[in-house]
Amino acid sequence: MTDLVTGAAVEVALSVRVPRERLWELVTAVDRIGERSPEATGGSRHDGDGPTPGARFAGRSRFTGGLESTVTCVVVNAREDTREDTREGVREGAAR
Repeated sequence: MTDLVTGAAVEVALSVRVPRERLWELVTAVDRIGERSPEATGGSRHDGDGPTPGARFAGRSRFTGGLESTVTCVVVNAREDTREDTREGVREGAAR
């Protein structure tokens, strides 16, 4: 995923031993993202109750040096799947 504003890119792969249902809960809880990230301070949904294509949410971050940003993200793919290789997708919006 590449940030449209800064050009920064990041990709992370991680294998965990956790039931799929629990992992889905953790991945889709944007309001709790600040609990698991050193720079993310939180998130909030703009519309909808869950991860559905087209749903928007704001992600807030604080970086070393005091820079703070809010990015609006749009869910492009979201489905709770039973297959082993399932990826979530979000399209980044403009930072505010």
